[in-house]
This record gives sequence, C-alpha cells and structure tokens, in this order.
Amino acid sequence: MGYLSKDRRRLLVVYVDEDDDIGRNANVKTPILGRQANLEAAMQLALATPEDSDVNALFAAVQVLDKLRGEGMECELVTLAGALEGGVKADLKVVKELDEALKAYPADAAVVVSDGAADERVIPLIQSKLPIASVRSVIVRQSRGLEETYFLLVRYLKRVLEDPRSSAYLLGIPGVFMVAVAILASLGLAHYAGVMLLFILGVALVVKGFSIDRALTSAWSSSPIMFTSAVMSLITFIVAAYLGSTAVASHLSAHGEVGLAEAPRLVGVFLALPNMPLFLTRIYNVDIIMAGVIILLVGRGVDKHLRGRPRAHHEALSAVLCVLLILLLRQVADLLVNPLQTPLTFLLWMGVTVAVYSSLLAASMLIERWRKARA
Repeated sequence: MGYLSKDRRRLLVVYVDEDDDIGRNANVKTPILGRQANLEAAMQLALATPEDSDVNALFAAVQVLDKLRGEGMECELVTLAGALEGGVKADLKVVKELDEALKAYPADAAVVVSDGAADERVIPLIQSKLPIASVRSVIVRQSRGLEETYFLLVRYLKRVLEDPRSSAYLLGIPGVFMVAVAILASLGLAHYAGVMLLFILGVALVVKGFSIDRALTSAWSSSPIMFTSAVMSLITFIVAAYLGSTAVASHLSAHGEVGLAEAPRLVGVFLALPNMPLFLTRIYNVDIIMAGVIILLVGRGVDKHLRGRPRAHHEALSAVLCVLLILLLRQVADLLVNPLQTPLTFLLWMGVTVAVYSSLLAASMLIERWRKARA
C-alpha cells in the first residue's frame, strides 16, 4: 500500500529553508507547525522580501497541504530552517527542529517541498527520521525581458556577494592579489605578478581543500588560549628554523663543501648559532626552540586551570624540564661544533638536570598521593 493512498497514515508536509531567510528577513522563529502559522509566516516574508523564492515555495507548501487534505488524508505542515553559514551547523539545526515537530505531530511519512537543489540537500537528513513519500520542487517563473533579466542578475549577484561563504573568495582573493600586485609594482617587481597570483590561488585552494579555515575556527572556539599559544609557538619555531638555516648556510659558504662526517658539526651550528651575540652572552637556537615549547606548555597549563581540569601542574613540571634542557642542550651544541673540548661541563649539567627533575617529579607524586589519601 503506497504512502499517498487513503489509509490512516499521518503525513507531514515539510518545507526546508536551509539558509534561514524566513528567520533573518521575516523575524519568524522556526519550526513553524500548522497551516495558519505557516500562512502568516509566508505573508510576513512576502512583505519583507517579495522577490524571494522562499515565498512562493512556502505558499506552494500550503497548497500541497490543502490538496492532500482535500483528498481526505490526515496531514500537517511544518517549516524548518537551517543557518546562513550552511554546512554542519545548518544540518544540525534542521534535524533538531524536525525532532521538535515530530514530537508535536508524530507522522508516518513526509512530503518535502523545496525551492531548489540547495534545500533538497537536506532530504537525506529528513529521510533518516521518517520515510519520504514525495518531493516537490517549486521553480519561480521569471520574465524573459532584457531589463528584467538584468535586474534579476544584479539581485542574485548582490545576494552572492553578501553571503560570507562566497564573498570571501569572490572579493577577498582578488583584493589580496590587487594589493600584492600594487606592492610588487612599487618595488619594481611587477614581473612577479603571475607567480604571486599562483601563490595566492594555491594557498586558497589548500586552505579550502583541507578545511584549514574550519579547523582554525574550531580550535579558536574550543580554546582561545591554546590557539594563541600554538600560533606563538609556531612563529617561534619558524624564526628558529630561519636563523638555524642561515647559520648553516654561512658555515658552508665559509668552509666550502663538507662531507658526511661534518653532518654533526652542521647540527651543532644549527643549534648553537655561533655568530649570534646578544648583550653580554650569546643566544643559542636551542633557547628559541625551547621557548616555543614553553609557550605551548604555559598555554596548555592555563587552559587546564581555567577549565578546572586535574593535574595542571604537569605542564609546570614540563616547563621546568625545558629550562633545564636549555642549559644541557647548549653544552651538546658546543660539543657538536667543537668535539675536542672537554665534556666535563656537559656531564655536570646532565647530573644537575637528572637530580633536579627527579626531585621535583618525586615531590609531585608524593603531593598527589597525599591529596588522594586526604580526599
């Protein structure tokens, strides 16, 4: 027996406005259940944006409801809305509103009404909750005159440019390229404009292809402190890589080609930065690298403390270990650069590092056991 036969199946006519035009333009809260409520919402949307195709689709949904009721079927109408951002957020909102509608009106099957392929994308979401008996797409007829076509194109172009999901690529990327070309032209490097265009397009494709923008947004929303500390650590590591590479290149240019036996010395030059004085002492690349690690540990410790998570002191112990390792790795770098020097200082700092960190670790374990016993 089919879904649309005159049995006692309860049908739910579902209209989905995925980008929530009805909520943003008509200020109507969804889900909208019932013929009268949907009719009033359609009137409000028509008064707010009479050119919107959602108006026609919503009136078509009311028409479908009246036709089914006229055939003696038991049915009801509901309007669901997603979100302007689209994607997972819009899908979750549609599913949540559908659950609310099914609680108020338990149905056996659905008749889906949409105004295009974008809204039909949520059909699998509806189908996961109840069977779909029919799908009706409402296509708005437009005048074919040249003037009407021009205004229609302008209207759709304005809508696309105002959409943050598309304007970032339609306006943002060309804008960045124009700024880059202007800077290159002012420096007399305009012939690199093609390379710059490929670079910008490549970065945009990588960001969008691997969803880096969504990952960064998710990381920032989940923990701004961790996100900030991670960015600062990444910048620190980039600076360390640049300084170390420059030091190795200077060493190679001064000593010519070196063999495989000189590889440890090059590692030492990368870690030691022999020609990098700072005030009364000399800065090592080890200092910069470990500073990036300490920044990351401090951010993680602060985040755990603010969230009330246990064992936030573990990051403090790790930061102390990083400080001890700075002094130890300095000696390692000096030994790699000059293997003929005495390793006595290295052995001394090795013993100090092991003794201090072991003591702190033992004290931390005793305090933790005391707290558990007291609890």
